[in-house]
Amino acid sequence: MLLLNDILPIASDETWVQHIKTFHCEWFNNSEEIFVNTSGSTGKPKQITLAKKAMVTSAKNTIAHFIIPNQANALLCLPANFIAGKMMIVRSIVGKWNLFVTKPTSAINFKGLPFDFVAMTPHQVIATIKAYGVKSFSSISTLIIGGGEIPKNELQTVINLPCKVFATYGMTETITHIATKAIQTPKQAYNTLPGVIINIDKRNCLTIDTNYLKEPIITNDVVEIISETSFEWLGRHDNIINSGGLKLHPEQLEQSLSNHWASPFFFYGTPHNTLGQQLVLVVPNTTDVKALIKVVKRALPKLQQPKEIWLVNAFTTTETGKINREVSVKSICEKTLF
Repeated sequence: MLLLNDILPIASDETWVQHIKTFHCEWFNNSEEIFVNTSGSTGKPKQITLAKKAMVTSAKNTIAHFIIPNQANALLCLPANFIAGKMMIVRSIVGKWNLFVTKPTSAINFKGLPFDFVAMTPHQVIATIKAYGVKSFSSISTLIIGGGEIPKNELQTVINLPCKVFATYGMTETITHIATKAIQTPKQAYNTLPGVIINIDKRNCLTIDTNYLKEPIITNDVVEIISETSFEWLGRHDNIINSGGLKLHPEQLEQSLSNHWASPFFFYGTPHNTLGQQLVLVVPNTTDVKALIKVVKRALPKLQQPKEIWLVNAFTTTETGKINREVSVKSICEKTLF
Protein backbone atom coordinates (compact mmCIF):
# COMPACT_ATOMS: atom_id res chain seq x y z
CA MET A 1 0.00 0.00 0.00
CA LEU A 2 1.60 3.23 -1.23
CA LEU A 3 0.67 6.87 -1.58
CA LEU A 4 -0.47 7.92 -5.06
CA ASN A 5 2.55 10.17 -5.62
CA ASP A 6 4.89 7.33 -4.65
CA ILE A 7 3.41 4.77 -7.03
CA LEU A 8 3.32 7.00 -10.12
CA PRO A 9 7.12 6.89 -10.77
CA ILE A 10 7.36 3.13 -10.22
CA ALA A 11 7.74 0.96 -13.32
CA SER A 12 5.05 -1.72 -13.21
CA ASP A 13 3.31 -3.97 -15.73
CA GLU A 14 0.33 -4.57 -13.44
CA THR A 15 -2.90 -3.52 -15.11
CA TRP A 16 -4.33 -1.73 -12.09
CA VAL A 17 -1.21 0.40 -11.77
CA GLN A 18 -1.31 1.24 -15.46
CA HIS A 19 -4.94 2.35 -15.10
CA ILE A 20 -3.95 4.78 -12.33
CA LYS A 21 -1.03 6.17 -14.33
CA THR A 22 -3.10 6.51 -17.50
CA PHE A 23 -5.85 8.46 -15.78
CA HIS A 24 -3.37 10.64 -13.91
CA CYS A 25 -1.75 11.59 -17.24
CA GLU A 26 -5.15 12.22 -18.83
CA TRP A 27 -6.16 14.45 -15.95
CA PHE A 28 -3.14 16.71 -16.33
CA ASN A 29 -3.05 16.87 -20.14
CA ASN A 30 -4.37 19.81 -22.16
CA SER A 31 -7.80 18.33 -22.85
CA GLU A 32 -10.81 19.72 -21.00
CA GLU A 33 -12.61 16.37 -21.12
CA ILE A 34 -12.22 12.75 -20.03
CA PHE A 35 -13.56 9.68 -21.89
CA VAL A 36 -15.32 7.12 -19.67
CA ASN A 37 -17.42 4.00 -20.21
CA THR A 38 -20.90 3.85 -18.69
CA SER A 39 -22.24 0.82 -16.83
CA GLY A 40 -25.64 0.87 -18.54
CA SER A 41 -27.70 2.44 -15.73
CA THR A 42 -29.50 4.80 -18.15
CA GLY A 43 -29.33 2.59 -21.24
CA LYS A 44 -26.86 0.40 -23.11
CA PRO A 45 -23.20 0.72 -22.01
CA LYS A 46 -21.40 3.35 -24.07
CA GLN A 47 -18.46 5.72 -24.03
CA ILE A 48 -19.21 9.29 -22.97
CA THR A 49 -17.17 12.42 -22.33
CA LEU A 50 -17.13 14.25 -19.01
CA ALA A 51 -15.85 17.77 -18.55
CA LYS A 52 -12.99 18.02 -16.08
CA LYS A 53 -14.64 21.13 -14.58
CA ALA A 54 -17.77 19.04 -13.92
CA MET A 55 -15.69 16.33 -12.26
CA VAL A 56 -14.06 18.93 -10.02
CA THR A 57 -17.45 20.29 -8.96
CA SER A 58 -18.72 16.77 -8.27
CA ALA A 59 -15.64 16.18 -6.11
CA LYS A 60 -16.28 19.40 -4.19
CA ASN A 61 -19.89 18.34 -3.59
CA THR A 62 -18.72 15.06 -2.04
CA ILE A 63 -16.11 16.78 0.12
CA ALA A 64 -18.70 19.28 1.38
CA HIS A 65 -21.34 16.60 1.97
CA PHE A 66 -19.07 14.46 4.14
CA ILE A 67 -17.12 17.43 5.58
CA ILE A 68 -13.74 15.92 4.71
CA PRO A 69 -10.79 18.19 5.62
CA ASN A 70 -7.62 18.90 3.67
CA GLN A 71 -4.81 16.40 4.25
CA ALA A 72 -7.35 13.66 4.98
CA ASN A 73 -6.20 10.07 4.52
CA ALA A 74 -8.17 8.21 1.83
CA LEU A 75 -7.85 4.83 0.16
CA LEU A 76 -8.22 3.97 -3.52
CA CYS A 77 -9.08 0.26 -3.75
CA LEU A 78 -11.30 0.54 -6.85
CA PRO A 79 -10.06 0.12 -10.44
CA ALA A 80 -9.11 3.48 -11.96
CA ASN A 81 -10.48 2.56 -15.39
CA PHE A 82 -14.04 3.13 -14.10
CA ILE A 83 -15.62 6.36 -12.88
CA ALA A 84 -15.63 5.45 -9.17
CA GLY A 85 -11.88 4.91 -9.13
CA LYS A 86 -11.20 7.95 -11.29
CA MET A 87 -13.22 10.18 -8.95
CA MET A 88 -11.30 9.03 -5.89
CA ILE A 89 -8.19 10.38 -7.58
CA VAL A 90 -9.95 13.63 -8.53
CA ARG A 91 -11.24 14.12 -4.98
CA SER A 92 -7.76 13.58 -3.60
CA ILE A 93 -6.38 16.25 -5.93
CA VAL A 94 -9.19 18.73 -5.25
CA GLY A 95 -9.25 18.08 -1.49
CA LYS A 96 -5.46 17.81 -1.12
CA TRP A 97 -5.83 14.36 0.45
CA ASN A 98 -3.19 11.78 1.19
CA LEU A 99 -4.44 9.12 -1.22
CA PHE A 100 -3.18 5.60 -0.54
CA VAL A 101 -3.57 3.06 -3.34
CA THR A 102 -3.80 -0.72 -3.28
CA LYS A 103 -4.64 -3.43 -5.78
CA PRO A 104 -8.44 -3.51 -6.32
CA THR A 105 -8.93 -7.08 -5.14
CA SER A 106 -12.05 -8.56 -3.55
CA ALA A 107 -10.77 -8.56 0.05
CA ILE A 108 -8.88 -5.42 1.08
CA ASN A 109 -6.29 -5.47 3.86
CA PHE A 110 -6.36 -2.03 5.49
CA LYS A 111 -3.31 -2.99 7.57
CA GLY A 112 -4.64 -0.99 10.50
CA LEU A 113 -3.97 2.33 8.77
CA PRO A 114 -6.34 5.18 9.70
CA PHE A 115 -8.50 6.34 6.79
CA ASP A 116 -10.91 9.26 6.82
CA PHE A 117 -12.64 8.18 3.61
CA VAL A 118 -12.87 4.85 1.75
CA ALA A 119 -15.07 3.81 -1.20
CA MET A 120 -15.80 0.13 -1.90
CA THR A 121 -18.23 -2.10 -3.78
CA PRO A 122 -20.63 -4.36 -1.84
CA HIS A 123 -18.64 -7.39 -3.00
CA GLN A 124 -15.41 -5.93 -1.60
CA VAL A 125 -17.02 -5.12 1.74
CA ILE A 126 -18.40 -8.63 2.21
CA ALA A 127 -15.16 -10.29 1.05
CA THR A 128 -13.10 -8.08 3.39
CA ILE A 129 -15.32 -8.92 6.36
CA LYS A 130 -14.95 -12.64 5.64
CA ALA A 131 -11.17 -12.40 5.19
CA TYR A 132 -10.19 -9.92 7.90
CA GLY A 133 -13.22 -9.56 10.16
CA VAL A 134 -15.52 -6.72 11.14
CA LYS A 135 -12.87 -5.17 13.41
CA SER A 136 -10.62 -4.48 10.42
CA PHE A 137 -12.94 -1.57 9.57
CA SER A 138 -12.37 0.11 12.93
CA SER A 139 -9.56 2.27 11.48
CA ILE A 140 -11.98 3.81 8.95
CA SER A 141 -14.00 6.94 9.70
CA THR A 142 -16.38 7.07 6.70
CA LEU A 143 -17.07 4.20 4.29
CA ILE A 144 -19.21 4.64 1.17
CA ILE A 145 -20.55 1.62 -0.71
CA GLY A 146 -21.58 1.94 -4.35
CA GLY A 147 -21.89 0.05 -7.60
CA GLY A 148 -24.71 -2.23 -6.47
CA GLU A 149 -27.07 -3.22 -3.68
CA ILE A 150 -25.68 -4.71 -0.48
CA PRO A 151 -26.72 -8.41 -0.43
CA LYS A 152 -29.81 -8.67 1.76
CA ASN A 153 -28.48 -11.66 3.67
CA GLU A 154 -25.32 -9.67 4.53
CA LEU A 155 -26.96 -6.34 5.37
CA GLN A 156 -27.01 -6.81 9.15
CA THR A 157 -23.29 -7.58 9.18
CA VAL A 158 -22.56 -4.37 7.27
CA ILE A 159 -24.84 -2.37 9.57
CA ASN A 160 -22.74 -3.53 12.52
CA LEU A 161 -19.44 -2.27 11.08
CA PRO A 162 -17.51 -0.03 13.52
CA CYS A 163 -17.49 3.00 11.20
CA LYS A 164 -19.96 5.34 9.51
CA VAL A 165 -21.36 3.51 6.48
CA PHE A 166 -23.26 5.10 3.61
CA ALA A 167 -24.89 3.52 0.58
CA THR A 168 -24.62 5.75 -2.48
CA TYR A 169 -26.87 6.43 -5.45
CA GLY A 170 -25.38 7.52 -8.74
CA MET A 171 -23.95 6.44 -12.05
CA THR A 172 -21.24 7.30 -14.54
CA GLU A 173 -23.45 9.91 -16.20
CA THR A 174 -23.89 11.77 -12.89
CA ILE A 175 -20.14 11.50 -12.19
CA THR A 176 -20.71 8.96 -9.37
CA HIS A 177 -23.01 9.58 -6.41
CA ILE A 178 -25.57 12.36 -6.22
CA ALA A 179 -27.17 11.03 -3.02
CA THR A 180 -26.29 8.92 0.00
CA LYS A 181 -28.06 7.19 2.87
CA ALA A 182 -26.76 6.05 6.23
CA ILE A 183 -27.47 2.32 6.24
CA GLN A 184 -27.16 2.15 10.03
CA THR A 185 -30.36 4.21 10.27
CA PRO A 186 -33.52 2.11 9.69
CA LYS A 187 -35.53 3.04 6.58
CA GLN A 188 -33.23 5.93 5.82
CA ALA A 189 -34.02 7.69 2.52
CA TYR A 190 -31.37 8.86 0.09
CA ASN A 191 -30.30 12.45 0.78
CA THR A 192 -28.95 14.52 -2.09
CA LEU A 193 -25.55 16.16 -2.20
CA PRO A 194 -25.14 19.92 -2.52
CA GLY A 195 -25.98 21.24 -5.97
CA VAL A 196 -28.43 18.43 -6.83
CA ILE A 197 -32.10 18.92 -7.77
CA ILE A 198 -34.38 15.88 -8.06
CA ASN A 199 -37.75 15.29 -9.69
CA ILE A 200 -39.75 12.49 -11.37
CA ASP A 201 -41.03 11.95 -14.91
CA LYS A 202 -44.33 10.47 -16.10
CA ARG A 203 -43.07 6.95 -15.28
CA ASN A 204 -42.27 8.05 -11.69
CA CYS A 205 -38.60 7.63 -12.59
CA LEU A 206 -35.99 9.88 -11.05
CA THR A 207 -34.66 12.87 -12.98
CA ILE A 208 -31.49 14.59 -11.81
CA ASP A 209 -30.23 18.15 -12.30
CA THR A 210 -26.85 19.17 -10.90
CA ASN A 211 -24.68 22.25 -10.65
CA TYR A 212 -22.12 20.66 -12.98
CA LEU A 213 -24.05 18.93 -15.80
CA LYS A 214 -25.47 20.83 -18.78
CA GLU A 215 -28.53 18.60 -19.22
CA PRO A 216 -30.71 16.71 -16.71
CA ILE A 217 -30.24 12.96 -16.37
CA ILE A 218 -33.36 10.81 -16.86
CA THR A 219 -33.01 7.47 -15.10
CA ASN A 220 -34.91 4.17 -15.19
CA ASP A 221 -35.18 4.12 -11.38
CA VAL A 222 -38.67 4.34 -9.93
CA VAL A 223 -38.59 6.46 -6.78
CA GLU A 224 -40.82 8.16 -4.24
CA ILE A 225 -39.88 11.79 -3.62
CA ILE A 226 -39.87 12.39 0.14
CA SER A 227 -38.75 16.02 0.06
CA GLU A 228 -36.81 18.41 -2.17
CA THR A 229 -33.59 16.76 -1.02
CA SER A 230 -34.55 13.14 -0.33
CA PHE A 231 -36.11 10.16 -2.07
CA GLU A 232 -36.76 6.46 -1.59
CA TRP A 233 -35.62 4.06 -4.30
CA LEU A 234 -38.37 1.57 -5.22
CA GLY A 235 -36.82 -0.37 -8.09
CA ARG A 236 -35.92 -0.43 -11.76
CA HIS A 237 -38.64 0.54 -14.24
CA ASP A 238 -37.42 -2.15 -16.62
CA ASN A 239 -37.87 -4.77 -13.86
CA ILE A 240 -41.53 -3.90 -13.13
CA ILE A 241 -43.81 -6.92 -13.55
CA ASN A 242 -47.34 -6.20 -14.82
CA SER A 243 -49.38 -9.22 -13.77
CA GLY A 244 -53.05 -8.84 -14.71
CA GLY A 245 -52.81 -5.07 -14.26
CA LEU A 246 -51.07 -5.36 -10.88
CA LYS A 247 -47.66 -3.68 -11.05
CA LEU A 248 -45.09 -5.45 -8.89
CA HIS A 249 -41.62 -4.16 -8.02
CA PRO A 250 -39.30 -7.18 -7.59
CA GLU A 251 -36.88 -5.17 -5.45
CA GLN A 252 -39.61 -4.28 -2.93
CA LEU A 253 -40.80 -7.89 -2.72
CA GLU A 254 -37.20 -9.02 -2.23
CA GLN A 255 -36.77 -6.55 0.60
CA SER A 256 -39.91 -7.86 2.33
CA LEU A 257 -38.97 -11.51 1.95
CA SER A 258 -35.33 -10.93 2.97
CA ASN A 259 -36.55 -10.19 6.50
CA HIS A 260 -37.65 -13.84 6.71
CA TRP A 261 -35.42 -15.75 4.28
CA ALA A 262 -31.66 -15.21 4.16
CA SER A 263 -30.61 -17.45 1.27
CA PRO A 264 -30.11 -15.93 -2.23
CA PHE A 265 -33.23 -15.39 -4.36
CA PHE A 266 -34.87 -12.93 -6.71
CA PHE A 267 -38.28 -12.31 -8.25
CA TYR A 268 -38.75 -12.37 -11.99
CA GLY A 269 -41.49 -11.74 -14.54
CA THR A 270 -42.21 -14.29 -17.24
CA PRO A 271 -44.83 -14.17 -20.05
CA HIS A 272 -48.30 -15.53 -19.23
CA ASN A 273 -51.23 -16.15 -21.62
CA THR A 274 -53.92 -14.41 -19.56
CA LEU A 275 -52.03 -12.25 -17.03
CA GLY A 276 -49.55 -10.83 -19.50
CA GLN A 277 -46.78 -11.60 -17.02
CA GLN A 278 -46.62 -13.86 -14.03
CA LEU A 279 -44.46 -13.50 -10.95
CA VAL A 280 -41.94 -16.27 -10.28
CA LEU A 281 -39.40 -16.72 -7.51
CA VAL A 282 -35.92 -17.82 -8.59
CA VAL A 283 -33.70 -19.70 -6.11
CA PRO A 284 -30.61 -21.96 -6.15
CA ASN A 285 -31.27 -25.66 -6.76
CA THR A 286 -30.15 -26.44 -3.18
CA THR A 287 -33.12 -24.57 -1.69
CA ASP A 288 -35.60 -26.31 0.62
CA VAL A 289 -38.66 -25.42 -1.49
CA LYS A 290 -41.27 -26.67 1.00
CA ALA A 291 -39.82 -24.53 3.77
CA LEU A 292 -39.56 -21.55 1.42
CA ILE A 293 -43.22 -21.77 0.39
CA LYS A 294 -44.31 -21.64 4.04
CA VAL A 295 -42.17 -18.55 4.62
CA VAL A 296 -43.42 -16.77 1.49
CA LYS A 297 -47.05 -17.33 2.46
CA ARG A 298 -46.40 -15.73 5.84
CA ALA A 299 -44.27 -12.87 4.54
CA LEU A 300 -46.17 -11.67 1.45
CA PRO A 301 -49.83 -10.85 0.70
CA LYS A 302 -51.55 -13.34 -1.58
CA LEU A 303 -51.52 -11.05 -4.64
CA GLN A 304 -47.75 -10.58 -4.23
CA GLN A 305 -46.95 -14.27 -3.99
CA PRO A 306 -45.25 -16.00 -6.96
CA LYS A 307 -47.08 -18.40 -9.25
CA GLU A 308 -44.04 -20.65 -9.61
CA ILE A 309 -40.64 -21.27 -8.03
CA TRP A 310 -37.74 -21.77 -10.42
CA LEU A 311 -34.62 -23.60 -9.32
CA VAL A 312 -31.44 -22.65 -11.15
CA ASN A 313 -28.00 -24.24 -11.19
CA ALA A 314 -26.19 -20.98 -10.45
CA PHE A 315 -26.71 -17.27 -9.94
CA THR A 316 -24.68 -15.19 -12.38
CA THR A 317 -23.44 -11.83 -11.10
CA THR A 318 -22.05 -8.70 -12.74
CA GLU A 319 -18.60 -7.21 -12.07
CA THR A 320 -20.09 -5.13 -9.26
CA GLY A 321 -21.79 -8.09 -7.59
CA LYS A 322 -25.34 -7.50 -8.85
CA ILE A 323 -27.37 -10.57 -9.79
CA ASN A 324 -27.77 -10.76 -13.55
CA ARG A 325 -31.39 -11.86 -13.68
CA GLU A 326 -31.61 -12.51 -17.42
CA VAL A 327 -28.51 -14.70 -17.49
CA SER A 328 -29.29 -16.50 -14.22
CA VAL A 329 -32.69 -17.78 -15.39
CA LYS A 330 -31.03 -19.48 -18.36
CA SER A 331 -29.73 -22.18 -16.02
CA ILE A 332 -33.17 -23.38 -14.86
CA CYS A 333 -33.14 -27.02 -13.83
CA GLU A 334 -36.64 -27.33 -12.32
CA LYS A 335 -39.95 -25.45 -12.08
CA THR A 336 -42.35 -25.96 -9.19
CA LEU A 337 -45.90 -24.65 -8.81
CA PHE A 338 -46.27 -22.43 -5.76
